[in-house]
Amino acid sequence: THLWGTAEDDIFLAAGWGLLAHFDGTRWRPFEFQGPKDFYEMSFIFGFTSDDVYVGIGGQATHYDGESWSVVEGLSELGVFDMWGSGPNDVYALGSSILMHFDGLEWSEVVTDLPTDPFWRQITGSGEKHVVVLGQEGAPSSRPRFAYFDGLRWREAQVPVEGILRDVWSAGPNDTYAVGRNGTILHFDGEKLTQMDSGTDKHLSKVHGTPGGEVFAVGPDVALRFDGSDWNNLPPPDPSGSPWVASLFAFGADSVFVAGRGVHRFDGASWETHLPYSDGVDDIWASDPENVLFAGRESHRYDGFSVELEDFGGLEDPDLNTAWGTGDQIFAAADEGFFLYDGEHWGKLVNESDIDSNDIIDMFGISEDDVFGVGWGGLIAHFDGSVWQAMDSGTDVTLVGVWASAPDDVYAVGNDETVLHYDGSTWSELFGSGLVDHLGVTGFDAEHIVALRDDGVLTFSDGVSWRPEPGGDLEAVHGTAPDNLFGIGPDGLSHYDGEQWTSINRFVMGVTEPSIFAAGPRDLYVAGPRGVFRYTPKGQ
Repeated sequence: THLWGTAEDDIFLAAGWGLLAHFDGTRWRPFEFQGPKDFYEMSFIFGFTSDDVYVGIGGQATHYDGESWSVVEGLSELGVFDMWGSGPNDVYALGSSILMHFDGLEWSEVVTDLPTDPFWRQITGSGEKHVVVLGQEGAPSSRPRFAYFDGLRWREAQVPVEGILRDVWSAGPNDTYAVGRNGTILHFDGEKLTQMDSGTDKHLSKVHGTPGGEVFAVGPDVALRFDGSDWNNLPPPDPSGSPWVASLFAFGADSVFVAGRGVHRFDGASWETHLPYSDGVDDIWASDPENVLFAGRESHRYDGFSVELEDFGGLEDPDLNTAWGTGDQIFAAADEGFFLYDGEHWGKLVNESDIDSNDIIDMFGISEDDVFGVGWGGLIAHFDGSVWQAMDSGTDVTLVGVWASAPDDVYAVGNDETVLHYDGSTWSELFGSGLVDHLGVTGFDAEHIVALRDDGVLTFSDGVSWRPEPGGDLEAVHGTAPDNLFGIGPDGLSHYDGEQWTSINRFVMGVTEPSIFAAGPRDLYVAGPRGVFRYTPKGQ
């Protein structure tokens, strides 16, 4: 995850799985990027203005001109690790053993006379006559290397430590900082590197400073601020204890952003979560666009304006597998049991049949006293308003989806092409023993049911017969009407108008094991490894 920006209301985010997003001071919006689907790894982000930004994607440099992203010509074979420049006509691109320069017209190789055996990985600077590169020797020594351009030629400075250096930032020719393992902080005064007293032995991964002269360094569970004389401890960016910090960008002493496990902002006194991180969203449920629950290891709630960590009160935060609800109440299944949100608080429900609630994969209901859950080994559970009880499904095939139009019209789908139907008293098998597995089922009324198979085929039912139709490479579907169905897969987001599928947005390309929920005709939510996204048509 990498951050860069011109101001607090103009921040760019480049994260794993090919996510590119922009913050305009109010909300984060993902970009549509029409690059190859396998370009998921982001290596850097750097720019000059909001319409002149470079991002490293899958080893290639990509440029944003304010309207669209395109691969930078002249660098496609380089394998770019990092970029920096003093201006649009003075840009450097760093490869493992080659340095390229852009003068505003074309790219050309820079003759540095530096050894090519170290792995040069990072570049920074403060002007046309001051550029710094940071690298590391290969095994077995793995010693850090530091080189700089003084306006006349490239030189190396001796590094006084052996530990790995992770990042470098420069305020000027005589004021450059590098950080690394075991609390290492080095300062370069234009002639030599000296070790500073950081006051910590924790690993530092990022360093960045402000025009006012303050410098910040962060790492897992540590944050430091240099006031010109000493390094001082700050509260860690993520109070939940982030396992890693991937990016740091400082606009001013009271405006510092850190990205890694979410995006956090330091206001000069304390940190606040700017963009929350959800560690694995397994399901999405919404009563309307202003009440959306993202269920998973860390469940969050969206109120139409901001996303907050779900408050489970005195309960230990459960790892929710799935959730379904009405306007006021929400039912959920987790390893820790069955749970109910009554509109104000979460509580645990009675489980009379000793059902393993962690085996529940999907949940759907007709009302607050008629809720179904399906899962592993043919498991079907039912909540009658008082207790959860097991039902006889008649199969031991894993069931992955459930949907109902009425108490006597319930469908469950699963592996081996299995489709079950409940008529109010008995579950019966409609299909089974197939060669493909189902991924889920949804519907709109008794005459419009849609089941998705893992071979990309959708089967539409009118309540009497089933009609297969190719849907493309989809992994989840949901919608609000038969002519307003959305699908998500490796190629991005698609829309079905009742007759044909149309690709509408590729910003979520590459999402695996996704969740999707249409909270309204023009409000769609998608969750996966790249995060949680809200999609609204252009102009909304």
